[in-house]
Amino acid sequence: MRCPSRSTVVGSCARRSKRCCVWQSDAGNEDLENQKLPSPWPSPCKYPISPRTPSWRSFQASDEDDFQSCDEAEAKEPSATPLVQVRMKLPPQNKNRVSHYQWIEELLQTIVAGDSSSLCKADKGKRPPGQGCAPLFVVAGACPNSFCGMQAVLFSQVGHGVDFWFVKPLPGNNDVLDKNTLKLHTKGPYKNSPGRSKQVYAPLAHKFAQGGDSSGPMFGVDSSGRAFIEEDLGNGERTRLLIYLVWQEAWSSPIAFRKFVRGKICYQRGRLEAPGPEEQTASLFFARQYEIRDGNVFIASAGDGEPIHSLLPPDSFQEMYETHF
Repeated sequence: MRCPSRSTVVGSCARRSKRCCVWQSDAGNEDLENQKLPSPWPSPCKYPISPRTPSWRSFQASDEDDFQSCDEAEAKEPSATPLVQVRMKLPPQNKNRVSHYQWIEELLQTIVAGDSSSLCKADKGKRPPGQGCAPLFVVAGACPNSFCGMQAVLFSQVGHGVDFWFVKPLPGNNDVLDKNTLKLHTKGPYKNSPGRSKQVYAPLAHKFAQGGDSSGPMFGVDSSGRAFIEEDLGNGERTRLLIYLVWQEAWSSPIAFRKFVRGKICYQRGRLEAPGPEEQTASLFFARQYEIRDGNVFIASAGDGEPIHSLLPPDSFQEMYETHF
């Protein structure tokens, strides 16, 4: 409902659905609250006239110009409550797309199901015989590039440590994982050792193997074989993120003085009192932005977490907020 011609809004009603108007007379604005509105208009709200009520409008204006709803007037009035700032996401910076990595989805499914220990075996040429490994999470997004073809980095628990190597799709079929790459090969046709990339990913492996430090999030691997990041929410509360995918959206040049990688981590919510995901949210997946800079890991707050509706996120997942950790 809109106010009749030659009227002004008194103020906001107790209920937003109710419209409140007072009649304006040519005599001025004295005792406007006591004036009666001509039928069939409702009685005015029992609120004082706002000191910001504008002076009389020229009646040479059309009736349509003189109509004003309470919502319209309220929108023009300064509000004591600050407006919520809408954060805009930046378009993807990485020309690689999440959808290009469908070939790792089966591997991710095995990780989140907690059944990854049978997927890979240690390279007998490097590890003691019989020492197996359990995949923890996959880092993807940097390849392919001008130096390498399609591949991702698999982090695995090997004995009491954490190691990593490349996993690749089948030659000539980028939709299917080559299971020969689920174990480490230092030579031969399936060679997948990290080579020069080792210095890039070694700090992350070290954090999960050593637990991080007391000044930031705690890293580790629980007894069920899931990699986790545990953080302090304040007031003595903690939360645990069970990582399964780390997406790389942007990174520094190899010759840059200050190295960084930023992107998003995909996770399930974990339990503190027992290994594995929370029972009530085990089928749900979430993501947060992160940045690794000069060996330090920064993760967006819990309030910036976003739900993702599939194990392998859609390409729109690559859009990121501008953050300053």
